[in-house]
Amino acid sequence: MKKISLFLTAALLIVAASCINQELNSDEAQPLKLNLTVAGPSGPDTKAAKTAWTEGDKLNCWFDDNNVKHADPDLVITYTSEGWKAGSLREGVTLKEKGVFSVVYESTNNLSSYSTNYNETYGINYYYPPEATYSGTIESVPAYCRPLIITANNIAYTFASNTLTASISVLDWSVSSSFKVLVKNVPSGLASNYILKTFNTTKNWPAEARSGFSLQINNSSVPVANGHSMANAFGLTGGVQESDGIAFYYDYFWNHAQDESASGVTVTFTLYEGNTSTKSYSVYKNFENTAYTKCFGVSIDYSKFK
Repeated sequence: MKKISLFLTAALLIVAASCINQELNSDEAQPLKLNLTVAGPSGPDTKAAKTAWTEGDKLNCWFDDNNVKHADPDLVITYTSEGWKAGSLREGVTLKEKGVFSVVYESTNNLSSYSTNYNETYGINYYYPPEATYSGTIESVPAYCRPLIITANNIAYTFASNTLTASISVLDWSVSSSFKVLVKNVPSGLASNYILKTFNTTKNWPAEARSGFSLQINNSSVPVANGHSMANAFGLTGGVQESDGIAFYYDYFWNHAQDESASGVTVTFTLYEGNTSTKSYSVYKNFENTAYTKCFGVSIDYSKFK
């Protein structure tokens, strides 16, 4: 077994960079040195955004090896108390002198819990997080426990003298989970037992509920990560446990505030708990539109649902 020498720099927005050197085992015939700069995604003025890397965060990387059939990433790097550490390259991955790769971060840091479905015709591999375990029937559609998902595509790298060099900037990140509803002080139960329906009653539009993400080889034989896979058209999404409550993520928010005549909208949040009860909470306000550059969130105390 040969060893990989890892030199990794992590930059969190405007936070000063930190460097570490690690040695890891690998089946590579020659030592491989990784020289990476990784910036955190942007998320000003909101607790919902990912503004700093925390211990256990994982970045799943796919290189331009013309194959996305594999469910496992080509490389996983993990943030630890000592900085970033890299796992081994997936067996069979070959790096070019110049190329690109794609990165997916999903906030459960547990890609192994996802199911996959490869579409041979279109060359797309779909990744699905676990479904919510609500035992009733809501619109007869799945509600996935979708976490915060951010992606970065077409990240250029060079490979020379056994050194891989690349940089991921703030602007490279696309926030696929642009709207978050956090329910605080939930009395008990697993997050996956809860489903939230979010509906803009003023505009008669549901929130954009998605499943996980997909990987596709484009016309240039480059892997492209897309975090916008449709789940249902009813605004139903499953809960994800976070430190300050149960989070429900949507693809984006649809206030359509570009209609300047509208000062606000009424949004109804309906919370389904296992198979025991259904509670709702409505609020009128001028919500912020969300794009794919940050995650906008609202927080609701469980007691508000009646």
